[in-house]
Amino acid sequence: MKNNILANYFKGKKTLVVAEMSGNHNLNLRHAIKMINSIKKTGADAVKIQLYTPDTITFNSNNRDFLLKKKNKWGKNKNLYSLYKKAYTPWNWYNKLNQECKKRKLVFFPSVFDKSSVDYALKCGTKILKIASPEINDIDLLEYISKKKIPYVMISTGLANEKEINEAVKILKKKHSQLILMKCNSAYPTSLKEMNLVMIKKFQEKFKLTVGLSDHSMDTVAPVVAVSLGAKVVEKHFSLSKKSIDGFFSLNFKEFKKMVNQIRDVENSLGEESFKISKNSRQNLFAKRSLYVVKNIKKGDIFSYQNIKSIRPSFGLNTRYLKKIIGKKSKIDIKAGSRMKLKYF
Repeated sequence: MKNNILANYFKGKKTLVVAEMSGNHNLNLRHAIKMINSIKKTGADAVKIQLYTPDTITFNSNNRDFLLKKKNKWGKNKNLYSLYKKAYTPWNWYNKLNQECKKRKLVFFPSVFDKSSVDYALKCGTKILKIASPEINDIDLLEYISKKKIPYVMISTGLANEKEINEAVKILKKKHSQLILMKCNSAYPTSLKEMNLVMIKKFQEKFKLTVGLSDHSMDTVAPVVAVSLGAKVVEKHFSLSKKSIDGFFSLNFKEFKKMVNQIRDVENSLGEESFKISKNSRQNLFAKRSLYVVKNIKKGDIFSYQNIKSIRPSFGLNTRYLKKIIGKKSKIDIKAGSRMKLKYF
């Protein structure tokens, strides 16, 4: 994908709709390719994967800190390591998945979680890197990315306070003018009442950056509202089955397609900043009000509110003349239903 193609999204011409594959491929390459094919059919623009291994994202330990709660939503995984071992995307799939996306004219890019994943993604030619919410406080990783030549960097903010967001933006903005700040809530799933989407406008005003939404809610409401507030990127988890590892908060094909269609409808309805009357509305300009004679008037009669009215249609004299006419004498006889004209008084 050429950089200028991506610029069409981030400069406001179109929302970049990203389908997050996560571990919903069930460690099956054929299933992953099937997902890509379905994602294309939804009308989405991009596919994102998570580029980590269990060893690059956590440590294999059964110490209390690394154990998952027995009633966690990801199933019977004893610790973080076992969860990520089941949910990761094999790195040797990367080029194959990238090629499958290129065939379908989909943007393909990864979330990165450590220096090795950054290097691998760049070696494979990615034009975008995303930094997930939990990594926003990894200063060493942020500084490493800031030194790399990469056209676009996204960073999610779901687990960050204002100080951490400021610090991350400061580090990354030094070298990356094309920084996309992603509004996010990192609950899985997220309730709508905790989305706080008004922050999209706040992020735009405060940081002067392109802003997007990384959404983990169960519906399509939040992405649609986000686009209406100015989000230029919408990222949402996609799955072919609710039984996959992140399926419990992912959209299926039908739901994702509905979301994309709604986003495109919002884009079309937003239009542009202009006081011009729309093309379709112009055909109804005749319905505006103007001044008409509503009672027969003889030469010398006084114009009044009883014989002159502001009514539809718009072919008569402009309504701004009404007060100037009232009290004046008519120069001629005028039949009711006639358009009022300046020459009549």
